[in-house]
Formats: sequence, C-alpha cells, structure tokens
Amino acid sequence: MAGRHRGRRRDLRHGHRRVGLVLLWGLAFGGVPVGVQMLIFKAAPDAAEAASALNTSVFNLAIALGALFGGIVVDTITLTGVLWLGAVLTILTTLVVLRARVGTPARPLDPATPRV
Repeated sequence: MAGRHRGRRRDLRHGHRRVGLVLLWGLAFGGVPVGVQMLIFKAAPDAAEAASALNTSVFNLAIALGALFGGIVVDTITLTGVLWLGAVLTILTTLVVLRARVGTPARPLDPATPRV
C-alpha cells in the first residue's frame, strides 16, 4: 500500500512546476497576438481597420493550412517522422526569422509622426 501512494505524492510535489510552465506558455502565447497587432498598427496607421482585417484573415488561413497539412503529415508518415519534420521546420523558421531581422535595416522614427 505504501508504494502505491509514494508515486502519487511525487506527482503532487512536482505538479506546481507543470502549472507554472503552462501559465508561462499561456502568457507568452497571449502576448504574441498583442505584439503583432501593435506592429500592424504602427506599419499602417492610416488604415488600421484594413490592416487588422488582413491580419485576422491571414492568421485564420495559417491555422487552416496548418491543420490541413498537419493532418496529411500525420496520416502519411510515422510518429518519428512527424517529430523530425517538426524539428526541421523549427530550424528553417528560425533561420528565416534571423535572416529577416538581420537583412532589414532599422528605420528611424519620424518625429512628425504621432506615436500611438
């Protein structure tokens, strides 16, 4: 009987770490859309409604395409293949983001433009 409860206590003892990680993950993913929205408003201050609508459309299209291609991948390759594909896509995405950040020159802010 004592051995059966020992594993349960260990799970409860480390449960706060799991809750903390889920909270951190939720805060990070909750902040990303807000940051993207702010960048869109700064990029198109005169057409904020159109830019916001375009952002929402592209975001929903990305979700739909991700579900479509993800379903195809899961149906056609093994679980190990899915993990390898995820690793390769993560590396490629990181390289694209780093290249985009390095290749884009910083634009100085125009003092005449009001800040939002």
